Amino acid sequence: MNTVYYKSDAPIPVYVHVTGLNTNLSIQLLQESFNHNLSEIDNITLSPERNTNKVTRGENSPLFGNTLNHGSYNVFIDTSGLSTGYYELVAKRQNFEETFVRGFYLLNENVP
Repeated sequence: MNTVYYKSDAPIPVYVHVTGLNTNLSIQLLQESFNHNLSEIDNITLSPERNTNKVTRGENSPLFGNTLNHGSYNVFIDTSGLSTGYYELVAKRQNFEETFVRGFYLLNENVP
């Protein structure tokens, strides 16, 4: 995952691979406010069972994804409705302490 993205019609792809027990994977999209607090924009929970035909969408729509195989997940971030700024994508498995966190900046479309 890159650290800078530009708003566009193409969603940001994020591949997540985990090992160990097969449990649900919770994904949160957080946005940093002007006072540096993080607030949740959207969240999804992906089950470990493979179903490439089933796409799980978040309640607020920026996040969607599916399970490719046990431990392999595709997550996408639709940037069309998001404002510019700093975001964090947080992935946490049920019953595990480890958390995957990736931050990125979303900038206006790069126009020459």
